Amino acid sequence: MGRHVAGQVFVYSMIALGAVVVTSTVSELEFSRPGLFAALLTLSMVSAALKVDMPLGVGSSYVSLSFAVDFTALLLLGPAPTMLIALTSGWSQRKFRMHERNPLSTTLFGMATLAASIAAAGFTYTRLGGTYGTLPASPLQPLMAAAMIYFLVNSVAAAGAFALSEGRGMLRVWHDNFLWAVSSYVVGTIAAGLAVDVFNGARPWHTALALLPVGLTYRTYRIYLKRIAEEQKRVADLAQLHRESTEVLARAIQAKDEGGSRHVERVQYYAAALARSLELSDLDRQNVEIAALLHDIGKLAVPEHILSKPGPLTPDERRTMQLHAQIGAEIVGAVPFPCPVAPLIRSHHERWDGKGYPSGLRGEQIPIGARVLSVVDFFDALTSARPYRPALLPDVALMMLQAEAGKAFDPAIVERFTEILPRLRPPTYEGFDRRIMCGPSADRQPSAGDGAHVDAVAEIASVIRENDALYEIAQSLGRSMSLGETMTLVSAKLSTLVPFSLCGLFVRSTEKNLHCRFAIGAHANLLEDALIAEGAGLSGWVARHRRSLVNGLPIAEFKAAGAEVSDVQLRSALICPLTVGDEVIGTIALFHDLADAYTDDHRRVLDQVAAQTASAVHNVLLFERSEKQALKDGLTRLANPRAQQFQVTKEPGRAGRTSTPFALVLVEVDDSKGERAGGDLALNREWPRDRANSDRGRERVSRRRLTSAK
Repeated sequence: MGRHVAGQVFVYSMIALGAVVVTSTVSELEFSRPGLFAALLTLSMVSAALKVDMPLGVGSSYVSLSFAVDFTALLLLGPAPTMLIALTSGWSQRKFRMHERNPLSTTLFGMATLAASIAAAGFTYTRLGGTYGTLPASPLQPLMAAAMIYFLVNSVAAAGAFALSEGRGMLRVWHDNFLWAVSSYVVGTIAAGLAVDVFNGARPWHTALALLPVGLTYRTYRIYLKRIAEEQKRVADLAQLHRESTEVLARAIQAKDEGGSRHVERVQYYAAALARSLELSDLDRQNVEIAALLHDIGKLAVPEHILSKPGPLTPDERRTMQLHAQIGAEIVGAVPFPCPVAPLIRSHHERWDGKGYPSGLRGEQIPIGARVLSVVDFFDALTSARPYRPALLPDVALMMLQAEAGKAFDPAIVERFTEILPRLRPPTYEGFDRRIMCGPSADRQPSAGDGAHVDAVAEIASVIRENDALYEIAQSLGRSMSLGETMTLVSAKLSTLVPFSLCGLFVRSTEKNLHCRFAIGAHANLLEDALIAEGAGLSGWVARHRRSLVNGLPIAEFKAAGAEVSDVQLRSALICPLTVGDEVIGTIALFHDLADAYTDDHRRVLDQVAAQTASAVHNVLLFERSEKQALKDGLTRLANPRAQQFQVTKEPGRAGRTSTPFALVLVEVDDSKGERAGGDLALNREWPRDRANSDRGRERVSRRRLTSAK
């Protein structure tokens, strides 16, 4: 009957009571009028099958003509035969024309309720002067009293079972779902009295005419309830549409913060499961599920740079972030939900110890739905990846959650969540191959032109991430005058938008050649410092034709660079030109280990990145040319100590990117400037002819290998 222990105890207690009543009553059974008994039994079974389902929302509820027949049998035959008739009709009523198969306990409960109702009605009828077989001189009082006792026992028993099983108030369930049916019992009682009167004063078949009002009532009920059912279906469809609209908007809002993840769905799933486990009422569970969908709607008022900030927030930023709970409650409070959702959203960041926000509620002052929501939101936030940290394993997140029990969270709710977590299977995103769609682009689906399904929420999230990444690239490009540092930053940001296994930068060294100045990823050592003739390979073709190339063959690039290609496992390439004004200064090349890994959408993104990167690379190249002049000795035209420091600083970064060692050789030459100066002075002074043998002209060369590093 229900999932609550109290409901089950009530059901089985009622079954036991019915068994006692049937046993004690049937022992007095006498078949003094077998023909009438058989006719009423048949009529009761037929009328029980002609039931009208009631859309009450408390299980399988219905009305039928069987009450009028059973009450007629009670007046004519007495309780014992009537009980057999009622039990038979009750069994047929729950076995025939049912949308769902009833459990045995439900069928037995219904039969036991009928037995108790007939016994109570018969006792009331005789106590008020009623007689079986004929009506008393003043029949109205005993008839109506017996009918009302029958109705009360039957309806209160059913309401009690539903109320205890669903955790609702019994009086409210009875009032809302059963009280209205009293009129049908009044009509059925009048029809039963007329039937008995007609049966005793006219031909027996005339008795059927007395049941005509009941039949008309039954027909009226069918028409009326059919219209109610249609109206309820319309209301249910509107409610479902409202709920689905809310879910879609919630996911679109969530894409702004969570990067298109399934955070909303998972929190809702966890919250609903936990609410069921805590045996909350239907209304409270519905409240929790809606609040789970909309709990972060207030983040619409939080600036993007705060939501996506990788490091800790400043006090001012934290205060701004904490406003989202209050703002979300104000937004949701304007919507007339059937249950109070706004208080849950307002309080889902309150703490059990009273140190939360926005109101500093403590313990059970916090609504139980908000306590449920805070636990599952915390757990899912830990087990979800963020741009600034990876996802934690569920076991680790659960340990952190348990450590906060009694501090931030209700310990009883944490304990219950710990119990049910191994059985839960939250929704996961069935996306494309993560090796192709990596980073934020992983949530992006093929375009509608490909005839494939498009995930609109993922598209929103992808656009937001793309804008954020492009903004960060634009903000960071001018911070360094090192080509390696600039491209390291660009490649890191680019990896969140376009997947690649290898990223390379080629710049024009002469009018005829492109020089690979930067490479990171698989086989980077084969491209770093390689020269490619313009027109050769993929980058040479792109530089010559000033057009992007999608899904080219990487082997052509490595062959043009003179690299060994036998071990190269790359299968596709995306290359875009770097253009400043009308001049192509180089290319930016991405390579992937899967064939046809790149789309036109990837090309569009890389074109935007290349447009931003080109000017930064151009400025770095101009700076390097100026720096080269500063790194040469004005007298000897050789590298000066500053050049040595620059090169020593640069080489470890290159070696780390390409996974290759490097060595530093130091050569010290004595009196190199003196020799040059002496040559100049020889024009004015006489110098020894055998300077090659002089001590001043001798060179001492010491070589020292310092280190190798990767």
